[in-house]
Amino acid sequence: MVTPGDCMPDGTGTRGRAIPRVTSTGAPSPAAHSWAGRLPWPVVTGLRRALPGNRSIDAMGWGAMRYRPFQIFFGGMFAANTGGFVYVAALGWYVLQLTGSPAAVGLAYAANGLPQLLLTVHAGLFTDRYGARPMVAIGIGAAGILMIVEGLVTLVPNAPFELILLAAAGCGAAYAVGGPGSMSIVSELVPPEAMSSSMALNWLQLNIARITGGLLGGLLLAMTSPALAFAAAGILNAAPALAILTLKLRPDSASRLVGPRSKAGTSPASRRCAA
Repeated sequence: MVTPGDCMPDGTGTRGRAIPRVTSTGAPSPAAHSWAGRLPWPVVTGLRRALPGNRSIDAMGWGAMRYRPFQIFFGGMFAANTGGFVYVAALGWYVLQLTGSPAAVGLAYAANGLPQLLLTVHAGLFTDRYGARPMVAIGIGAAGILMIVEGLVTLVPNAPFELILLAAAGCGAAYAVGGPGSMSIVSELVPPEAMSSSMALNWLQLNIARITGGLLGGLLLAMTSPALAFAAAGILNAAPALAILTLKLRPDSASRLVGPRSKAGTSPASRRCAA
């Protein structure tokens, strides 16, 4: 057994014998004869415990962050959700400026929320059929484009309130399209042992986005204009869409959702529908 007192700064024991240093996989560490050999033994031990290959990251609940596809998804959805809350702040502020009516603000939020109430279940069926990845990308991408368009509408003096309601409803419909997939896709990005971590982190980023989106929305409205706030919300939604669309899924989940394809490029389910 090697104790701290047995280790010298040059990496040898008190009796001149070298102390073997291995990585978390059991292979000799490349740093055995460089920086690690010049550090005290407790420091070296602590650094090894913090290496990515160690299980300590799993004990903290961050195990899903080992996987690159989930990292991209986490960052993309955090940006999109932040943009969503910026949009909520901008919508209420602009409608109040436009109409001067608190009731109109409530109506605008109702127009935004009603499509999500009516379409989410149907979006879940389409997610089962076509896969979560394209549904999420289409949803946040379409929402981002509509937010940018709504920002352009606000530049028109005395813009029609009905047009604002229509744009708000369109954004709500787009979020409904991507909503179910934004929750189910995590099972396609990590192995089964990281599922609980991915679900928790996905929920965490949504709640952090509530804070960052509210703060950013208030800052933009205070320093600029509703048009720029709408534009920022749109960019934050549209930009991650391409990254999410190109995510690499786990092969077993991809085959389970889409099914084997024939030489003609159609799945068995689509051939049955055609028949």
